[in-house]
Parts: sequence; C-alpha cells; structure tokens
Amino acid sequence: MEIINKQLSPEATLKIEIAEGKLKMSAVLDTKGVDAQLSASVDSDYFIDELAKKIPGTIDDAIFAVLKDALKQL
Repeated sequence: MEIINKQLSPEATLKIEIAEGKLKMSAVLDTKGVDAQLSASVDSDYFIDELAKKIPGTIDDAIFAVLKDALKQL
C-alpha cells in the first residue's frame, strides 16, 4: 500500500509504502551531474512496538495489536 509518492523537486522524489510486512521509504535524487538513491525499511511489528512504548497507558496496545495483524495482510 503506497502512502506517499511525491515529487519533492524537479530532481527529487520520495516514496513511502507498506509492503511485505515492512514500512519502506526511498528517496531518489536525479540531477544532471549526480544521481543518488537512499532506501530503508523497518519491520512493521518492530515499528509499532516501539511506537507503543512511547505512548503511556495500555488502551492503545489493543489497537496496535489489531493494526499489526492488518499490516501483515498488505
């Protein structure tokens, strides 16, 4: 599932998506003299677990559990 696919400038693009149970980000720079690409991915379960640690309380934990299962389907 594509979340963001945006042209940041005439030479740069950003793409963020959820695929294969991972949150994936890539940025591409394509200029006349320099080309570069940066990409990173993080396991969606790991990301959600780390996010849950930052939110106090336990009510959100049930929501995150459902979200983790849903993201595995993408």
